[in-house]
Amino acid sequence: ADQSLQPFDVLITDLVMDAMDGRELAKVMRTRQPWLRVVLVTAYDVGSAEGGEADLVLSKPFDLPELLRAIEVHTPRD
Repeated sequence: ADQSLQPFDVLITDLVMDAMDGRELAKVMRTRQPWLRVVLVTAYDVGSAEGGEADLVLSKPFDLPELLRAIEVHTPRD
């Protein structure tokens, strides 16, 4: 993301990661792109991930059609 010249429409990130969690990443990315849509994925209780920086939380495991629907619904159209 730091090296991209193009803005992103949607950020799909896991809740739990090594360096920072998904909420922190979403917060950093939204300081750069306030319009950015965030889909947070987690294997933990979805309630623990809701609110804050996520527009949508997907519970793992999910299938490709479910992910595609989430992106379609939560991505702004031109």
